[in-house]
Amino acid sequence: MSIIDPVSFERYMFHFAETLSPEAARAFARSKPDPEFQQRLDELADRSSAGLLTAGELAEYESYVHTMDFVALLRAKAIANAS
Repeated sequence: MSIIDPVSFERYMFHFAETLSPEAARAFARSKPDPEFQQRLDELADRSSAGLLTAGELAEYESYVHTMDFVALLRAKAIANAS
């Protein structure tokens, strides 16, 4: 199985966001992270603030932050198209 390149993935996801109905776009924009994910993110954030992250934890934390930034953009796009 091959992995899609980031540019193609972003293009596909932004197109997907444009196809959401207004109701689905609003539901997507209101969605919250999975509690287990949020707990792990909070743990990593606390360790980061204390300067205690290992190299592996730093990579994990940075990937979560980048992913959440992307999801925030996707949510904004979905809401803009729902208006």
